[in-house]
Amino acid sequence: MERKVPIDSVFSQRDRVGKYALRRFTQSYDLFGNQLMTPGEVFFESVRRFKGQQAPAVVLVDVDPSREKPETFTRLLYSGMTRATVRLELLVKMDNPLNEAYLGVGWRRPGHTRSWRGQRPRRLIQ
Repeated sequence: MERKVPIDSVFSQRDRVGKYALRRFTQSYDLFGNQLMTPGEVFFESVRRFKGQQAPAVVLVDVDPSREKPETFTRLLYSGMTRATVRLELLVKMDNPLNEAYLGVGWRRPGHTRSWRGQRPRRLIQ
């Protein structure tokens, strides 16, 4: 039986992001055991529930490292980042001093076009 982990995000209580409806798991299954999803254009899910799947583009939101459980955060961040096959964007809090440790010296600020160490670019927001 899968453990239900609540999604704690600024998007958790939203049905839309801009003009796009969010698609998410309804906590129900059909007669064949397939997950039932809400209608929507943008798939919204926790990293734990999306583990083992992939998508061309992944946007990780609410990336906010803490000193409390660094190993857990690192594993979740790695798991979430490796779900993207083409493009990855991270939305992080700029005022968190731990971002430098996770994103490295070369992260970019909005408006900059330089990539981080030749890897996928990260975008920081305030």
